[in-house]
Amino acid sequence: MKKKKTNTIAIYAVATVVIAATGVGILLSNADRTTCLKNAFGQKHFDEASFSDLIPESCTIFTASFGVKVYFGNNEDWINPNTYYWVVPPTNEDYGVVYFGFDNFWPQGGINEKGLAYDVNALPKSPLNPHPELPKIDYPFYENLKKYATVEEVINAVKSHSWENSWKAQLHVADKTGDAVIISAGPDGEIAFTRKQKGNGYLVSTNFNRANPKNGRYPCWRYDTAVTMLEKVQDEDDLTADCFRSILDSVHQEGPSANTVYSNTFDLKHGIIYLYHWHQFGEVVKLNVAEEINKAPSPTRIRDLFSQKTVDQALKEYLTYRKKITAWENVLWAWLIMAAGSVAILIWRFTHGTQVFWSLRMVWVLIVAFFGPLGLMSYSYSCRQPLRSQDLQPAMAKWKCAFGETMFGVVGQATGVALAFSTFYLILSFPESSPLSIAMRVYGLPLIVGLLVFQAPFMTSVMGSPYWDAVARLIEFMRKTPGNEGAW
Repeated sequence: MKKKKTNTIAIYAVATVVIAATGVGILLSNADRTTCLKNAFGQKHFDEASFSDLIPESCTIFTASFGVKVYFGNNEDWINPNTYYWVVPPTNEDYGVVYFGFDNFWPQGGINEKGLAYDVNALPKSPLNPHPELPKIDYPFYENLKKYATVEEVINAVKSHSWENSWKAQLHVADKTGDAVIISAGPDGEIAFTRKQKGNGYLVSTNFNRANPKNGRYPCWRYDTAVTMLEKVQDEDDLTADCFRSILDSVHQEGPSANTVYSNTFDLKHGIIYLYHWHQFGEVVKLNVAEEINKAPSPTRIRDLFSQKTVDQALKEYLTYRKKITAWENVLWAWLIMAAGSVAILIWRFTHGTQVFWSLRMVWVLIVAFFGPLGLMSYSYSCRQPLRSQDLQPAMAKWKCAFGETMFGVVGQATGVALAFSTFYLILSFPESSPLSIAMRVYGLPLIVGLLVFQAPFMTSVMGSPYWDAVARLIEFMRKTPGNEGAW
């Protein structure tokens, strides 16, 4: 009796964890988005919209020079609408800088008083070789804007230090001479420098590693569009702030899961910033770098620089996409409630007469948690017994065996895939492009979970054989399956 009670408690625990984790995740997601909107759009609008937590592709950055003109452009694509700019005044040792970013005030990009600018593209993690013979870097990259005036100085500083053991970004740096570089992890594990050609020309970066395109999202439509438009710049008159605005507009992102939250063009020769809010390119705010550094204003929300018309238009455009998210959220909530009810009914069946091996009970809880009412129906048709039946091994029709094993296999694979792309990925830090990483996450873990946690217990219940004998039988079966002989 004590063992039976312990098993029942374990089943309740599994069900509670599965359902509670899903519900809490949704609640925290909604709470974070609500706070975000309240700060970004004001009290009267925050309850009308919220933002997806999906991580989008982020940022398109490009530099171009022709004759005496040099421009630097950036689209900041993200999910946080709380965007700011702030000023770090100069000191006897440091240059003054205008930074741009979010409400955590970790700079995403910026420009200093000498015309040196940078921004960052997000990338999958890529390893770097250790260099213990070099001094370890003891400051974040954005501090380079305080220390240096040219791209060449930044390159020398990067080369003379030892960095982390991996990078998850590439850095796009340009100066007022027209020099520009993309700094990233190379395929050989060394820091790579992708330089803009000297003189007239351009350099573009998006979310694939320019030194190693396998690291990231390649090909990229935003990259191709920017390159095509920059190729049309044939003389100095073609290269203008308006030209850069049109490119930023052409590669901006908007939708339920991604938005260009701000855009900027820097005239590096003259120290002028052209700023746009929320991909609303009909209104531009011009800032003078020297004047901003002299004024040293407190951190300022970017939206506060724009007219109410532009801010309202940004919200209106977003709400169009938000309606789609709301519909899907309602569907997910309804499914969560039905899944919770189905799990409760299943547990009631377990505790009111239906006799099933305790290990199978755990598995069926997961199946019903995944498939809700469909999972409960599957249990009812394939494993149901008369109430008060004490028979743990009822005779099962072949179709029931086949149907039950199929359900166990499907959920086993689904559980394995979920683990592969969450817990397993976080524990083992393989390089993103590693074949071993891909093979183990996508094929190995689902196979192991499906075999040990789902299929073997099912065979144990049907055939009455010991657990490890069932595992051995399944492995032997897979080994003899046509097409698998050479893999064993």
